[in-house]
Amino acid sequence: MASLYHKGDSQFIWLRYLSSERKWKGKPTSYRWANLGDVRQARLLARRQTEAEAANRADRGERLDEWVLPWLIEKYGKAETSTAGVYKRWWRAIGRYLDETGVATAGQVRRELAGKYLLWRGQHGGGRNSAIAEIKLLAMVIDEAKARGHCHENPLRRLGLKRDKAEEKIVWSDADIIAAAAHFEREKSHWMLCAFYFGLYQAARLRQCQLPLSAIRISAGVIHYPGHLVKGGEGFSQPIDARFVPILKRLVAAATGSTICVVPWDASIRLRRSLDRAGLPGLCHHGLRATWITRAAQAGISESQAMAFCHHESREVHRVYKKLSSISIAHVPALMSLPALSAAVDAPAAKPGNASASRKSRIRDRSHG
Repeated sequence: MASLYHKGDSQFIWLRYLSSERKWKGKPTSYRWANLGDVRQARLLARRQTEAEAANRADRGERLDEWVLPWLIEKYGKAETSTAGVYKRWWRAIGRYLDETGVATAGQVRRELAGKYLLWRGQHGGGRNSAIAEIKLLAMVIDEAKARGHCHENPLRRLGLKRDKAEEKIVWSDADIIAAAAHFEREKSHWMLCAFYFGLYQAARLRQCQLPLSAIRISAGVIHYPGHLVKGGEGFSQPIDARFVPILKRLVAAATGSTICVVPWDASIRLRRSLDRAGLPGLCHHGLRATWITRAAQAGISESQAMAFCHHESREVHRVYKKLSSISIAHVPALMSLPALSAAVDAPAAKPGNASASRKSRIRDRSHG
């Protein structure tokens, strides 16, 4: 919005305005502060300039890369594991496509972009469900652009895109784990090593792997995950698997900053591609978490203890526990406390009519008692 201002000792009124290059500039007017008529004319000039800026903005639109990320942070916060963190990662993926196709403003977005983006995303390591979620974010951005006057309509509403049924995460076998460990050690990517070992031993989510070094207390045998790294925003503490300690010491020693590593925004895709190179297709980082939960269940660790260690949603843990085979839970019946019925089972069958008489006898005994 254009405005008037004083500049130094000048007797003239200066106008602050937004140029055609989208930069704020200032220029003097021919009006003077000492003249009330001039002041009124200057205010009218500023109002007209503001209207011209608004019309220009509606016609050509603001560049999306200038305001979307700041808007997401302002609206949702900065935590990497919160909605803001997810939306920022989605927006980076969308931004790559928009840059490649030359779409810079909301007014340039067309309905057919959705179908083209689904194809493009599939060619760049993303599944259909991820692409649909990102398109919905873009639709939300266009709604905001419309409210700001950057465009006149939102063509991405009511697209009717159907999501694929979510695939179950593959549980890693011993052979998978050994092969992946050897592969990541050869690759020598520090953040990938951190992601793999934290997922394997601590059932950590991908974003939780970029821990502050101060949160890792090896001498106390505890890791504290701060709230900004945890899904839901609630920090928690977790015991360190003793088998992880020597590896963890090596990872801490190799850290170059205040955190043990920095997980890139597209880490999930990079890890999948790395595992593909190792000849381990179909595996993903979150599968390590499913592996830990499955093996915990098979080892007889209670559901509540598994939930506490993983800081997991109960329904996800419960779904794994429900999938155990009959062989895996063969020991469970023996753990149930029930009265012995051998005497009753071995007793001769009652003659017809005796059961009724017996019940009447018990009733009489209780009434006299």
